[in-house]
Amino acid sequence: QGTMLLLELNKYLNVGVINFDFLAETAGDVGIVFRYKDAKNYHVVRITGGSDSGQKAEISKFVSGKRETLKTVNDKGYEAGTWYQCVLNVKQSKTSLHYAVKGRMMEELISVDLQAPKVDKIGSNRIGFMTFGTRAAFDKFSMSPHEKTAIQVPAGVPVP
Repeated sequence: QGTMLLLELNKYLNVGVINFDFLAETAGDVGIVFRYKDAKNYHVVRITGGSDSGQKAEISKFVSGKRETLKTVNDKGYEAGTWYQCVLNVKQSKTSLHYAVKGRMMEELISVDLQAPKVDKIGSNRIGFMTFGTRAAFDKFSMSPHEKTAIQVPAGVPVP
């Protein structure tokens, strides 16, 4: 049995940057859910850790309740009882997760090319957190959309 917590926000993140910290008590899985449409259709970055064997990171997509693993990176995970800082960068066609033990330099944990999402109803791009086999604390959550592409203004034209 696992636990998934979806955030009720006034806006939904299609593409952007999600920052969060986590601490898992024991071995298990900790993850962040994004592009959530419903209980059978979403993406998740899952980090397995806490033990000497089986540490990995995985990006999966669920379609009609069936999981498709998009990418797995072995020998990268978390140590139980340690706080980690994470940055999930969701772009139209690529997603990456960087992480670090708090106070250390960030490194890329995993990245994968994705198809651009289709937004067909309100709430189809919700985000949340998940755990499986462990209890975890999440802290310092923030999200922001990617900046719009800068508009090139010809020389001599006043900028509003």
